[in-house]
Amino acid sequence: MSNLNPPQKLDQTNQDHNWCDVLDVIEKCYRQHNLQILVREVSEVFGPTATKYPLTAGVKWLEKTSFGGTNCSTIELARHNPHRKREILQPFLTLGKSTCEALSKLSPFEEPLNLIASGGVRHSLDVARYIRFVVKMTALAQPTLSPAIEFSSAVIEEIKIVSEQLTRTMFLTGKHSLEKLKEVNLLSSPRFKQR
Repeated sequence: MSNLNPPQKLDQTNQDHNWCDVLDVIEKCYRQHNLQILVREVSEVFGPTATKYPLTAGVKWLEKTSFGGTNCSTIELARHNPHRKREILQPFLTLGKSTCEALSKLSPFEEPLNLIASGGVRHSLDVARYIRFVVKMTALAQPTLSPAIEFSSAVIEEIKIVSEQLTRTMFLTGKHSLEKLKEVNLLSSPRFKQR
């Protein structure tokens, strides 16, 4: 797995800030070791044209995680007290597109790309909306963070709630499978505008 998160790396001291050949290194790993590569892309590093390059570099899975998810700049801001560092990081706290905006640029590709959506997933309607963009998996953290402080059983219960919500979403849309759910336009929320 390759985690491409430039804003976080820029915020951390003693990090390599030279990203010029990152995709070349990924391709070299693929060619030399024949690995299944997952790239976790944060903050819209890849646009629709740049996404084609990882496909040729042997990337089989691409996780799009964008605004609305865990903001590493906020975490770095909390770690650093010096006023100057806080001033530098402040403009980057709201940087980025929503995951749906990022996915809407990728959906026209015909290449076999396994997409994972994360960032801003709060409940089953978000999961259903991402499925609409032909993602194969979603990831959500925020709804499970508070329960995780209590007990692992509380996290399991939260996951069961999201699963039940998704079942109800399928019932309300008249779709009997996740595959069929791709046909439903669930993008009416202002946060999820289809282009």
